[in-house]
Amino acid sequence: MEPFEHGSRILVAHDMTHPTPPRIDGVPSRTVAAAVAACVCVFGLQAAPAASQTHTFGSLDDPSEYNALAWWDTEAGVTAYGGFSLIGPQWRGATRLAAHVKRSQASLRIDAAARTGIFGTFEEDFDEWRDAIRIVDFARWTPRNSATYIRVGPLDRSRLGVGHLVNFFSTQNAWDTRSAGVEASFGERSVQAQVIVEDLTRSRLFAGRLAFRPFFAQSSRLSSLWLAGSALTDRSATGRAGDPLVAWSVDARMTAFEAGSFSFEPFASVAQIQTMGRGVLVGADLINNNFIDIARLQLRLALHFNGAAFQPGYFGSLYTVRSRRANLIADPDATRDGIVLPGDDNEFLAGVPIEFVFRDNSVWTELRIHFFQRFELWYQFLRHHGTQDLSEYHLRLFLRLERLELSIGQDRAGLDGFFSLFGEAGDENALVFDFTYNIRGALWARTEARYTFVPSGTGPGGREQFVVQRRFEPLLGLRFDF
Repeated sequence: MEPFEHGSRILVAHDMTHPTPPRIDGVPSRTVAAAVAACVCVFGLQAAPAASQTHTFGSLDDPSEYNALAWWDTEAGVTAYGGFSLIGPQWRGATRLAAHVKRSQASLRIDAAARTGIFGTFEEDFDEWRDAIRIVDFARWTPRNSATYIRVGPLDRSRLGVGHLVNFFSTQNAWDTRSAGVEASFGERSVQAQVIVEDLTRSRLFAGRLAFRPFFAQSSRLSSLWLAGSALTDRSATGRAGDPLVAWSVDARMTAFEAGSFSFEPFASVAQIQTMGRGVLVGADLINNNFIDIARLQLRLALHFNGAAFQPGYFGSLYTVRSRRANLIADPDATRDGIVLPGDDNEFLAGVPIEFVFRDNSVWTELRIHFFQRFELWYQFLRHHGTQDLSEYHLRLFLRLERLELSIGQDRAGLDGFFSLFGEAGDENALVFDFTYNIRGALWARTEARYTFVPSGTGPGGREQFVVQRRFEPLLGLRFDF
């Protein structure tokens, strides 16, 4: 076996299919007791009734997708682009056709592309039948005055419940093989259900959550209490025993007090990844869902107490390229922080496999400012305190003006701390930049850049391997609105 150094310890890379695990140090009983005591104290506070949960669920109110059209109104448009495409080291000519239709309760957006040049046609655009599905950016249905929400298309910002297990889950970070998934939520005053499906065409990750308000009909201080349970399975990944990966969590939250339109909502969660480890999360949100009728504000501060072999938000933005089912191959010239694959090539993996994660704590800070349909700043930093580089950063920035639209998304992992954000990007980094500008009349310019990943064969244990892929496309087009 090949030894590798991580932090102050030397570990050994065994067969990655069923590695011999280190002992799982669970969360100490005193930590669990402290968390439970905190919950009891929190839930004993005087509370005002709450009509529904307010935490974010996926793209429910994504300003780049959501619309507030009247029931009789329709918005539709088609844009034909032409320009250049740089994928890896190769330039090609590119044509793209984008179209959208919006109604008050439903909307659809598609984006199809073809690229060719002296290096030949870029076959990944249409080399399998799933590419016909991938042209759909999203199709969504959100009935007015209802808690129902259904969205089909590639996922980018999915969060289940408080985000203890599923946080910023994305199926877009391997762009050429992105999958069309489902986000759905249903509910009423006392019950809510949420469902996430990674891929409609294959048996992969499925997650569900059921929440209820046991005292919703009362006027007591506990009338705003929500209790919830979540379960997740990934049929394409295995745990230590070789069975499909399974995880679960239970959580509770309530409105402790309100000041004007602001509400203070403490929450607590316990989660476990079967055959791996478990963790406890305690925190609070300060929320205003309708700030002077123009914006939604959210501020979060939370603490994670993680056992060995557990990472909060493990099913996150990079899960499809770096997990129990996929390996992310690191840049050989970058700082090594991971393990060496067995084999002649001695390829180095980015990140720390979950089975080698030590027990630690982390601090979760989050800020979201959303001016309805116009602007969004969503920032999250998970500061890990331990000997391993496990801090994470997520950013979503969106701006829409009369003549321009800007969208930026970035997900980074494997960080040492906050100031490492200003250092090298590293291997565990996904970035999307999309800028559209109306030059004049029907003439539009669009620039899109992606720093994501592409499949690169199969590794030990049958795991799919990924490497970094860089894309850049400057385009000009004509838009016709209907």
